[in-house]
Amino acid sequence: MRSVEELDLLIRASYPAIFVVSYEEGRVEQALSEILEQRNQDPNYESVAKLHVWSVTEGCRCGDTVLPELDSPMDILDYIQDYKTAGIFLLRDFANFLNTGPEYLIQRKLRDTINHLGPLVNIVIVDSELDIPARLEKLIAVVDFELPGIGELNSSAKSVIADCVSTESLDDNIISNMAESGSKAALGLTLAEAENVFAKSLAHTSCLDPQIIIEEKKHIIRKSGVLQFYDVDRDMDSVGGLGNLKKWLTQRGGSFSDEAKAYGLPNPRGVLIVGIPGTGKSLVSKCIGHDWNMPVLRMDVGSLFGSLVGQSEANMRKALKTAEALAPCVLWIDELEKSLGGPGGASDGGTTARVFGSFLSWMQEKTSPVFVVATANDVSVLPPEMLRKGRFDELFFVDLPNEEDRKDIINIHLDRYGRDSLSSDGLESLIGSTDGFSGAELEQVIIDAMYKAFPEGREPEPTDYTLSAKSTVPLSATMGAKIAGLRDWANGRAILANDSTSRKKARKSKKPRTRKIMN
Repeated sequence: MRSVEELDLLIRASYPAIFVVSYEEGRVEQALSEILEQRNQDPNYESVAKLHVWSVTEGCRCGDTVLPELDSPMDILDYIQDYKTAGIFLLRDFANFLNTGPEYLIQRKLRDTINHLGPLVNIVIVDSELDIPARLEKLIAVVDFELPGIGELNSSAKSVIADCVSTESLDDNIISNMAESGSKAALGLTLAEAENVFAKSLAHTSCLDPQIIIEEKKHIIRKSGVLQFYDVDRDMDSVGGLGNLKKWLTQRGGSFSDEAKAYGLPNPRGVLIVGIPGTGKSLVSKCIGHDWNMPVLRMDVGSLFGSLVGQSEANMRKALKTAEALAPCVLWIDELEKSLGGPGGASDGGTTARVFGSFLSWMQEKTSPVFVVATANDVSVLPPEMLRKGRFDELFFVDLPNEEDRKDIINIHLDRYGRDSLSSDGLESLIGSTDGFSGAELEQVIIDAMYKAFPEGREPEPTDYTLSAKSTVPLSATMGAKIAGLRDWANGRAILANDSTSRKKARKSKKPRTRKIMN
């Protein structure tokens, strides 16, 4: 794990104080124990280092030894300051005492303790929320502790299976296969959460059922409030038009395989899809996960912002860590401009700017197979640094569907709602009546015709669809100037998502000279 390696490096470099962000105190303690065990075997270190664990409720313990009268923050800091041999002091939830009660005294005492620490003594604060007072920011290093990987979950799964009476008769191969499938399904959970889910699945089915684990994981991830596990039951065949975008996604879909890695292909970063509302941007985002056989996580950026100082940035880090733990996955951010667009910073003390900066840095530096799909209706308000190469692999513009695309969309919705196909004449009439309609508006035309026919106990007729279309005022009529502005912006800046080979009849209004996708 990268976080354990980073923690080991900071300890060997004699960093006096380290803040570990994690919900899993037990895993952090285990990692520190293993680091100390390796360090004590190194002949370059003469003294044996010991791990001390402190909490305000249990006091301080070193191994099986409980040290009396060290249950207050000031007492443990006095003890650490006078400690002369090698050791690590793990302080649980200590950040809380730096911001409540006589906070200045604890802050001052911690600074004094850090200044007087011996070269082989380290203070490690573990807390689920990163909350460091400004006075101490320069004195404390920060490590974001990763969620358990597949190997750690696999070991946990085998341990839970071994403790289950109903699996005692299973042979080792079955147990190994069960643990492997269960651990893959549990990626993104803490170790304690995974063990609980494993036990629930065994109690319900006497095996580690991936579907039960995934269903439980959805509730746990939703409970975090920063990500939503999205169920997708539609594939790209349910999306009409957008030929260029579909072709590009098909090319990128196989890039997460072992063969692609052996070929030397890097993991694709993601795609930004901009364009007119109702043209299928969000639907495409969800269907990518189905076609690529990946979980789809929806990030509601608005829910990341909290009222406490530092809470918004911590929520962003938590969301990104969860996405990385679930990788390979699709991270879907809808209407990006409403949450991270605009000038920001002035009205909220710079919180939006910091959250935006954290996201940009992660996008630039990430190596995990998390494919980011962001959609935007008004891309003009997005900061230019979001649009430059290196953040996303490509930028696509989705225009209103042309005649051929409208034909596909109409047939898809007729089939989806169980309606009979239209005759050639009826279909041509409906296509001609829906010039300038978006995909969402075409769907509403089908639904409106069904409402007309249902009270009469009959199937919708071609005239029902045509009348519904004629009574609908499309967005292209009510917001023509804004749509023209979007097209002007996309001119030369984005690849046209729609297939441009058959757009001659649709070019009654000016269309953007978008870049052509290469074969």
